[in-house]
Amino acid sequence: MRTIANIFWLGTKELRSFLHDFVLLALVIYSFSLAIIAQAQSNSQEVHNASVGVVDEDRSELSRRIAQAFLPPYFQKPQPIAERDIVPLMNAGRYTFVLDIPPHFERDVLGGREPGIMAHSHQATESSTYGRPRLRYTVESRGPFIRDRCRGTTLPHVRGGADAVAGRSLRSVRRRSAQDALRDAVA
Repeated sequence: MRTIANIFWLGTKELRSFLHDFVLLALVIYSFSLAIIAQAQSNSQEVHNASVGVVDEDRSELSRRIAQAFLPPYFQKPQPIAERDIVPLMNAGRYTFVLDIPPHFERDVLGGREPGIMAHSHQATESSTYGRPRLRYTVESRGPFIRDRCRGTTLPHVRGGADAVAGRSLRSVRRRSAQDALRDAVA
């Protein structure tokens, strides 16, 4: 019984001390209310409905499967474009991402070489920052198809291209919280 009484008195002592420390009290109230609300109302860190263009210089089954892997809700249906149109279309804000699949891509993958896919992203859109990992994952998800076709081959990797210089940016639907900005600045 004595230990329960000690726990009770120590607990009430800590609560009294906590209630008299206004800085700590304010920090706890902020952390469990305003910070959560600010994070909930900030922008999503997932890519949503991003436009994708594909420069398919290989025109193989593998490159078609890679292009078909971009599915809603993350991406719009990929549109085929010419290599000369990459910069003008991205500057016009038409595409968030453009994949450039090189010639002889499937042959190089099946031959054991390590070809890469060039991924261009629209510099001014926030979704391009959050979408790059999703883009890489989508391309690399075609790995089981490659492994089924030929044992011992290495998977293709996605290289980030130079970001397109944007003439105009897409508007972010929600604002970033100050907490996210600080976290990004420190990291």
